[in-house]
Order: sequence, then C-alpha cells, then structure tokens
Amino acid sequence: MHKYKRQHISIIIPTLNEEKNLGFLLHYIKQNFNSCEIIVVDGGSSDKTVEIAQEFATVVFSPKGRGKQLNAGAKNATGDILWFLHADTTPHIESIKLIQSNMLDKNIVGGGFAYNLGSTSMALKFISWFSNQKNRLLKRIYGDMGIFVRREIFNKIDGFPESLLMEDFEFSRRLKRIGKILILPQQIKTSPRDWYKEGFTKKVIKDTCIRMAYCMNVDDQKLYNWYYGVKR
Repeated sequence: MHKYKRQHISIIIPTLNEEKNLGFLLHYIKQNFNSCEIIVVDGGSSDKTVEIAQEFATVVFSPKGRGKQLNAGAKNATGDILWFLHADTTPHIESIKLIQSNMLDKNIVGGGFAYNLGSTSMALKFISWFSNQKNRLLKRIYGDMGIFVRREIFNKIDGFPESLLMEDFEFSRRLKRIGKILILPQQIKTSPRDWYKEGFTKKVIKDTCIRMAYCMNVDDQKLYNWYYGVKR
C-alpha cells in the first residue's frame, strides 16, 4: 500500500483579454482549492484581465502564445505537480484530491479530465461524448481538459512546444511516449463560445484538418494563418 504524501500543486492559467471569464475561475479556485499556488500568465491583455488576476494570483508576463505562456508559468511555479487550466473552464470540485491520489502511482506521468462543453445543445453534448471516447482510446489530452503533469516530467520533455498552434497536441504526444497518461472521468466544463461563434460543422472540419495537416508537418505559420483566417 502506498504511503500518502501530499504533493503541492501549482495552477497555471494563460490569459489574453479574459476579463469576462477569469474572475469566476479565480473565485472558484480560491474557494475550493485554496492550498494551491495560482499563477496567471498574461500575454498582453488590453482589458482588465491583469487587474482581476492580481487580486488572487501571482501574475507573470510573457510574449503572446499559449506554449510560451504555459512555459513561463511553469518556470515560476513551485509545485511538485503542474496543473494547466484555461480561463474559460470550471474544474470538478474534487480535482485536487483526485490528482493527488492518482499521482501516487509513479507510472502515471500526467493526465487530464473528461471534456464537457457545458451546453444543453444535443449537438455539443454529442461532441463532448465523442471527444471523450476518442481521447480515452488514443490516450490524448488537450488544454481544455485541464492537463496536469509531474514537474520533473514536464522538464524532461522540455515543456510545451512554443509553436503557433497545437502545443497541447504535441505535448500530449511527448507525454505518451514516456509514461502512462490518465484521463479521469470527472468532468471539467469549458465554454462552448468558440463552437457557437464558428458553427458546429465548420469547427469540427477545421479542427480535424488542422490536426491532419500538423501530423503531415505542414508549416506552423501556414497552419496559423489558415486557422485564424490571416491573409498574407
């Protein structure tokens, strides 16, 4: 039987103009996970994101780019386990206990939680269900699943790639190569805002094509331009 040893967790949140979502998440974290270190890494917000973050967290500044921001947060963190959250997510209330208890298994290098778009739409409920089946089968974790990882493992794989896109996809692939990835069944809710903004069908097709193109080594800048509609 394992002897329980509490592991300190650092929560790292990358932000860019997230004043509408960040306050709720930070209140929630303080109320339910007050033993954790909280680091907000801002990529140059022009709204009140930084002002809100400073009430609850250590604020770190970084060049814009999720991979760069996540790495900057990890560099400033003191925890044994790094837990990366998006500003528009709501973690399960038992998340900390679940991470700490499951990470007693030294074979587990990291993991995430079940994906939930937090919508009453039947289409989005299906997308959440299908994504969870696929991710469990492929042992794949994405940023909106609340990625957690041992600090020494994070350092061993050189953190997140500082690419323009797909930093979580590549991080998951690196993680999978060196140990066991755990996807916990408890759900982390994430905002469906991008799905409503782009349209369900368009987003599914675009995300699928981006992953395929990335796996075919299409240039990072070209992927970014296509994904965000940048004309050169």
